[in-house]
Amino acid sequence: MNYMPFNSVDHDRVYKAEDWAWYFSTFISNGVFPAPSDGLQVVAGDGMTIGVRPGYGFINGYAFRNQELYNLTISNADGSLDRIDRVVLRWDLTQRLMELAVLTGSPSKSPTAPALTQGADVWEIALADVSVTKGLTTVTQAQITDDRYNSSLCGICAGVITQIDASTLTAQFDSFFEQYTAKITESYGNYTTSIEAYEAAWKAALDDWKASEQSEQDTWQTAQWQAFSEWLSKCEAAISDSTAATLTAEVVEHDERLDVLEHMTIQNDFFAPLLDDDNCPILDDDGFAILRDWKYKYA
Repeated sequence: MNYMPFNSVDHDRVYKAEDWAWYFSTFISNGVFPAPSDGLQVVAGDGMTIGVRPGYGFINGYAFRNQELYNLTISNADGSLDRIDRVVLRWDLTQRLMELAVLTGSPSKSPTAPALTQGADVWEIALADVSVTKGLTTVTQAQITDDRYNSSLCGICAGVITQIDASTLTAQFDSFFEQYTAKITESYGNYTTSIEAYEAAWKAALDDWKASEQSEQDTWQTAQWQAFSEWLSKCEAAISDSTAATLTAEVVEHDERLDVLEHMTIQNDFFAPLLDDDNCPILDDDGFAILRDWKYKYA
């Protein structure tokens, strides 16, 4: 059973630090105090240096005060893998102290922040996570994630606090959003430029192909026309005068036959030579073919 505080009589009420710690821990939770709003905020410094701003923290009934910007150094980045470091406020009962420290993460393709130690003798709360990308030489504010308002990692001291000022957290987010927007805009600009270059290259290739195809088609047409002209010339040369005369006579004969057929049709006066059993014309004594004629009678 414990109870306190009562006045001491002959030193019968002597209280230890842990007595006061359990007393305060009953109505003040672990975390950072919200006033000032940037209390114990982690900010970027020069190169791989970061700073923790003045402010107050509270762990397991023990109070911590940082009175001026406290600088910490982030270890050199890995050459090929990313990692995440975590800035903590540590309560160490064995060493009888509270301190600010950096937990260095492990390089990985999918890095995670180091786990917090929260035991009987050592208790840590996270103030911020720092993204240490491969080859990094300068930490920027955009690479720092504020953990102070994350109740599972740190949180704001509650119980005697009636109002919380989140203006610093909002400013941190605005800074991150501006840098993120700038990166996205730059990335999109690079993407559109690459697409335009890709389209221009394909258009040039297509124009070259069309020009090549047109040239090949023109060459083919010229060659075909030349071959046809040569063939036609050979045909004309192969036809002799006698052949031409024979063809002319045949044409005249066909014209005469057509004239006779036309006459018979128009005049309705048809005639044809009589044929014997051998399908040969029957001739009279003078050697002329004997004709038979007829007319069609209309109904």
